[in-house]
Amino acid sequence: MKKAWRGYKVAKVQKNTEDMKKYAERIRTLQGELGLVKAKFPELGLS
Repeated sequence: MKKAWRGYKVAKVQKNTEDMKKYAERIRTLQGELGLVKAKFPELGLS
């Protein structure tokens, strides 16, 4: 999950919304599998 967050942050700095969405979905999937509260990404429409 750490790598997914790092990728998301890099994509955000580069303003690459396609990669931001890809990483955000991966982060939410991993959080669900681990039983954690899913992060919200309102700028991408993921709440």
